[in-house]
Formats: sequence, structure tokens, C-alpha cells
Amino acid sequence: MGADETLTALAAEGLEAIAVGIPNGNERRYHEYSPVRHPGFPPEVEGGGGGDAYLVFLTDTVKPLVDGHLRTLPDAAHTSLIGSSMGGLISLHALLTRPDVFGGAGVMSPAFWACAGEAFDRVRRSSPMGGKVWLDIGGREGTDHPERQQAYWDDAHAMRDLLQQGLGERLRFQADPEGIHRETAWKVRLPEALRFLLDEQV
Repeated sequence: MGADETLTALAAEGLEAIAVGIPNGNERRYHEYSPVRHPGFPPEVEGGGGGDAYLVFLTDTVKPLVDGHLRTLPDAAHTSLIGSSMGGLISLHALLTRPDVFGGAGVMSPAFWACAGEAFDRVRRSSPMGGKVWLDIGGREGTDHPERQQAYWDDAHAMRDLLQQGLGERLRFQADPEGIHRETAWKVRLPEALRFLLDEQV
């Protein structure tokens, strides 16, 4: 997503941050990033449900290593998780379930359809909600699957409405009708997402 170039440009603006890139498990990505199984997968397939174990890996292994070797501000207010598609899904889940560790979530082109409504139920149960959320979506997220493309768009707007009730100004939403489900689109939106998440005045 051009994170290195974006962070260099933001540092020149006075917004400095340390970014830690975490590779996904390729074919296991769906399983790792979804907190619940999707009912459409057969029992023998890892169709989600590994999200909480992935967060344990982040909080108990990755973050202690980062905080122990880099000059971080380790508190939740200075720790955000950002991702796209399934990565956006797990980023919001992290903020909802571990607010003691994460104070911000970048939720880019989230695949809410993948968790069968769990994200909406958890947000409703998590009120009042702390931290802040960047949420964005494109209008052409699934051109090869028209029904899923509409689900991306509709779900993101529904989540915006739900989050707005508890977050107010701590939510930033951006919708691009021409946005596609590719890193080229996320790269364009990343600078403003990071400005919002890194701004301590919000």
C-alpha cells in the first residue's frame, strides 16, 4: 500500500510513527483474520474462527518484541492496527476486544460479509466504545461478484451508522464510488487514514 513512502511524507509533516508489517498466512488468511467461522464453508475447511488466536499472537508475541527493541510509545492511545479487506475486519475486532492494547483501527474496504454479522453484533455489545476508527469503502470492491460488491458497500455504510452512535468525531468515514478492491486504491486513501489515526487531537 506504499506505507513506507506515506510514513516518510507524514514524518515531514510532523506525524512520526513506527510501522510493523505482519505477513499473512496466504491460504490461511481467511481463517486467521476472521473471528468466527463462516457457515458457507464445509467442516473440513478452515473457514474462519482463528481471529482471536491471531490477536493473541499480536499482543503476546509481536508487540512485546517491538516494544522491547524499538523506541515505541507502548500504550493503547499510541497503538493502532490497520488493514484492508479481511485485514480491516480483524483490525476492528482488535479494537473491540483488546482496547487495553489498541486505541485505533484502520478499517479499509472491510469484508464484513465474511463474519456473518458478528462484527455488527460485537459493536452493539461494546457500547460505550473507546478509541477511534478510520473506515472506508469503494463502490467497485467486487466487480466479479455483483452481489458481494453491493454487500461491501451496504455493510460499510451500515457499520458507519452504527459506529457513529458511539464514536462521534472519533470516527472518520470515506466512500469512493469508483474505488476498487486493490492496493492501488488503498494507497490513495492511506495518507488520510494515518493522519487521522496519528492525530492526538482527535
